[in-house]
Formats: sequence, C-alpha cells, structure tokens
Amino acid sequence: MNETLRVLKERRSVRRYKAEQITEAELNAVLEAGTWAPSAKGLQTSVLVVVQDPETIAYMSRMNAEIQGNPGTDPFYGAPTVVVVLGDGELAEGSVWEGAMAAGHYKLDNLCAVVDRNRLQISGNTEEVMAQDSQDDRWAAFGWRTLHAKGNDVADLERAFSQAKVYQGKPTVIIADTVKGCGVSFMENQAGWHHRVPTQEEYEAARKELLEKEAAAQ
Repeated sequence: MNETLRVLKERRSVRRYKAEQITEAELNAVLEAGTWAPSAKGLQTSVLVVVQDPETIAYMSRMNAEIQGNPGTDPFYGAPTVVVVLGDGELAEGSVWEGAMAAGHYKLDNLCAVVDRNRLQISGNTEEVMAQDSQDDRWAAFGWRTLHAKGNDVADLERAFSQAKVYQGKPTVIIADTVKGCGVSFMENQAGWHHRVPTQEEYEAARKELLEKEAAAQ
C-alpha cells in the first residue's frame, strides 16, 4: 500500500511512454487485470479492444485533438498500444451516445462496437429499467451501420465481424443477442449473476455442466 501511494505521489506525467511495444504476454496480463478491475459494486462486464497500428493511433490522436480543441489533452500521444473499453449494459448513459455521435460524424469505418444484448442489468430487465429495444433505429440515427449476431455462437460472431470489415464510410455496431450465463442452468437469464462471484461449489457445478455440454456436442 505504501509503495502504491509513493508511485501515485511521485508520478509526473501519464503521457510519457517508451517507444518499444509490449510483449503479447504482458498485454494479456494487462487485459486480464482489466476484466477483474473493481468498479462500483463490481458491475463491470467489458469488451476490451486493443489498438496497436501506429496509423490508427495517430488518427485517434488527431480526432481527439479536433474534438477537444486542445492537442495537450491527447491521451494517445506516443502510446504504442491503446485499449478502448466499452461497458456492457451502459446504453442508458449519455456518454455512450456522445461517443457514438462523434464516431458517426467522423465516419470511423474502422470502428466496430458490440452490444451484449442479454436484456438484463443490475436492477432488472432493461426494458423495464430503460427500454432500448429500438437498437437498429438508434444506432442508425447516429450514423452507424447495424448487424445482428447470435452472441453465444462464435461462428455467427465471426460471420458478423467479417461483414463489418468490408463496410466503408460508417462505423459498424453488432447487436449480439446473448443469454446471460449461457450453458449453466442455475445462471441462465438470472440478473443476480450480473455481479455475483460464484462459490467454489457453484464454480465446480457450472464447469461440470459446460464440460458435459461440450462433450455432447462433439
């Protein structure tokens, strides 16, 4: 704890980066830490997007400077890798649509967002909390092209990502219809598992069910 405080107090800049690219193992460790990072009540369920192409990062820098009106606010400058996090279940928040509007305006056709559409959030069913079943119309209004996929089907997701790659002139959003806790009988479509951590017994039971389903499908 004391070492952490020392580092926080002594840091001088968050925009000084080494030119060398980090290794894949280091990157994977950072991404794993990101999926476990605490947030309010542990509500995060995140999609992590890694950007390593220098031209793409430079473009993000220019767009950021244009939007902010101040190059000094650029968080990407000189960074060899940028990770963009899109939270699941955040479509009731204005910041999501502010970003969507900017992406549509600048026609960021190398950008693909994925909506984990399981219709459950911490406080219940999304249609009761803040209805959002008009996904296609909403994203289209912000200048996005929409695709649909079965979010628990890897092959169907690959199909959608392949389609998204060939589109030009607009960003693409994939509405991935998913089942929360898919494959585990006591977790499926249960809002409580939005933030719960399974006990060891629950983990073993869930693992057993998934392995049995995998074996049956072969």
